[in-house]
Amino acid sequence: MPATAASRERDSLEHEWSRLLLSLILPTVLAPNLSTVHASMSRASSSVRVSASHSVSSATASTWQALPTPFVLGPLDYLVPPFIPIAAIFVYESTADTAELVSFARLHHALARLLDHYPHLTGRLSINPNDHTPEITRLGAGVELVAATCSEHLATFNPTPSGHLSMLDLPQGGNDLLPPYDASPDGVCRDPLLSIQHTTFACGAVALAVRVRHCLCDAGGFFQLVSDLAELYRGEGADGQSARTGLAVPPCFRSFMSELCGETISEEARRDALAFQPSSMFLEPPSSAASVHPADLAPAAPTLVVTPAPTTGRVLYYSASSLALLKTEATSATPGSWVSTFEAVSAHLYQRVHVARLRLRALSPTNPSSLPLDFLTPASLRAFLALAPHYFPNALSTLSTTLPNLATASLPSLATAVHELTHAPPVLTSDTARWIAAQPDKSLIRDRFRYSEWSLMLSSWAKFDMYAGARFETEPSLVGTPFTAISTLDGLGYLLPDGRGEGGLALYLALKDPVWAVLEEDEEYGRYATG
Repeated sequence: MPATAASRERDSLEHEWSRLLLSLILPTVLAPNLSTVHASMSRASSSVRVSASHSVSSATASTWQALPTPFVLGPLDYLVPPFIPIAAIFVYESTADTAELVSFARLHHALARLLDHYPHLTGRLSINPNDHTPEITRLGAGVELVAATCSEHLATFNPTPSGHLSMLDLPQGGNDLLPPYDASPDGVCRDPLLSIQHTTFACGAVALAVRVRHCLCDAGGFFQLVSDLAELYRGEGADGQSARTGLAVPPCFRSFMSELCGETISEEARRDALAFQPSSMFLEPPSSAASVHPADLAPAAPTLVVTPAPTTGRVLYYSASSLALLKTEATSATPGSWVSTFEAVSAHLYQRVHVARLRLRALSPTNPSSLPLDFLTPASLRAFLALAPHYFPNALSTLSTTLPNLATASLPSLATAVHELTHAPPVLTSDTARWIAAQPDKSLIRDRFRYSEWSLMLSSWAKFDMYAGARFETEPSLVGTPFTAISTLDGLGYLLPDGRGEGGLALYLALKDPVWAVLEEDEEYGRYATG
């Protein structure tokens, strides 16, 4: 039986992960747990089959030919390891007004025109041997557009009485709908930067899966890219003869301060930039491991091997009414106090997950007794740095904190602390960006966030235009991000609109199985979320 996209991804990770981490990339919070990551899948699937794979380049070759090579990225892009992608699946269902959904031929044409506006995506990633930064070479090599079919009707994957689709119920938890992905060092530098899989179900429904390297853009840039593709598709015309090639707002795809990267920075500018001391980052001393001869190392003493519990991804649903209640209860009684919905959800989950982990530690002496319990969330720098409209590359600063008395603190005090974190002046400033750009070896840069099995990392995608912005013939009925072997990391979650048009939110969250078991018995946790 042909290997699924999920199995190919897991096999690649198992064999190549350590070499990738040690030789090519910046450190990441993923590193501690990658060997124990397991994707959550609701069904084994062999119903999705790839029928063709197309290489698509710019409709106008001069758009990528005009770019310098290598095409350098910017300091904000260097903070994301090159093997990590951003991926989302958009599911379209037939209506009385749609004779055809997301025509593959029209999509092919629109994608070529999209690359006229994002010509750097036609290249391939390479790792600069001098400073270990990712850069783009081989411009014009093209992106990947995969055609696939599912032998079953979409309704087959919708077992809920409510009739609402869930990402976890799709083939292999949505993983079979993703284009192939190879996270090995060879794959990172060989394969396209952008890949799209178009899957047609037996009923005519279509799933469009889009995957982009995260070192090229953040979630804001990702959904902007999808929206631009949909805009060009709608302007294409059913006959393909009356194409509107332009976008209402052209993107800015050159990274912030990229002019300081590569070998263009002067020695004086480098010296001035290196004199700055960032508060959110530091440099790890170069490893001395290479100078130690293996014969000088004493044999390691036998140690007790503890098999880590598997990590599972679940989708939690918050109705509009439960969100309103949670936000009210998370708001301090102090006059003028206010917290956002995301801050209220974050504070509540941070506490309940922590309490669940504490209960597990009390039940098992093998559980760690003292590990960092940092909370992390990214914040956009677009307004702070006055970036150009329709800015595509990464523009995020990661914010983190450790809240005292987490288990016993009141919910309003925790929500207030999260609010203060998200509204504090950004720690990643222009000076920090210059400091990153000036580093002679970017692989030594470290974030001060301390990941452990007690951490929680939440990102909000709730305000991105992922439904109306992804309208081809019709808006998608479901937008979600599947739990892959890379994204199923203990404590990592994404908050999205649930797509039901009722004001609710869906939280895609990965936790270790024993933690889920304890949470299921937690009445306070169950007051707000279902699923």
